[in-house]
Amino acid sequence: MADVVFVVPSGNFGNIAAGMLAWRMGLPVRNFVAATNANDTVPRFLKTGRYNTRPAVPTLSNAMDVGAPSNWARIMDLFGGDRGVLSNQFTALSYSDADTREAIQSLFDRHGYLACPHTALAWLAAEDYRQQKPNGYASVFLSTAHPCKFPEVFPPELAAQIEIPASVQALLSRKGAYVEMPNDFELFKKFMKS
Repeated sequence: MADVVFVVPSGNFGNIAAGMLAWRMGLPVRNFVAATNANDTVPRFLKTGRYNTRPAVPTLSNAMDVGAPSNWARIMDLFGGDRGVLSNQFTALSYSDADTREAIQSLFDRHGYLACPHTALAWLAAEDYRQQKPNGYASVFLSTAHPCKFPEVFPPELAAQIEIPASVQALLSRKGAYVEMPNDFELFKKFMKS
């Protein structure tokens, strides 16, 4: 069995589906772990066998706020629609906003790393998975965004630690441009063609 577990912050499950495709083509991976937030459609499915979507719930890890992940059908197809076979290769764990804040703080306190909320959940899932299955593999958790995108998530003492990259500063200094138009599809179509 392969010696690596990939932990992916997941909302629409596209990145983890791509990893699973690579695994099916021969990439040696022991397991995939999806870290989700309160939008826990997939973890609930793995526990109950019932795939019940619901409207997305807003969370601190907003890129993962998906109540009906469109890539889930691809993943199920990779495993022949068999939840039992899927469970041998895949784990999904869900966390609250309180867990997100605690993970951000713990990751900073333990490693001096300031993570975005999505990355913090992936790290937390990697830690929890290691508790469940402690031996014989390297754990890789994917980082997805810079913390400067989420200033409202961090307490003041951590927010003060965020260094905004020059490339982001350049974007922030640019003037925005937009065109106002009425809610009229034909007008919109004409505008797009011009």
